[in-house]
Amino acid sequence: MQAGLAMYVSKFAYKNTGLDDLVQCLNESVRAEGTHDVDFGAWTDDWLKKSGVNTLQLETTEFG
Repeated sequence: MQAGLAMYVSKFAYKNTGLDDLVQCLNESVRAEGTHDVDFGAWTDDWLKKSGVNTLQLETTEFG
């Protein structure tokens, strides 16, 4: 995520931008890292574009 934010700041320094530009940079950075299971577009739809309270669920894994 840090690489995506750095890309966003570098690419859009001193320019007007929007949420879609940020999401695109974040998605590009995770693809470059090989983390294909992360989709910031879905995150914006679930967390920012829907009204209501969000619910988090903790999933644990045993190491062993």
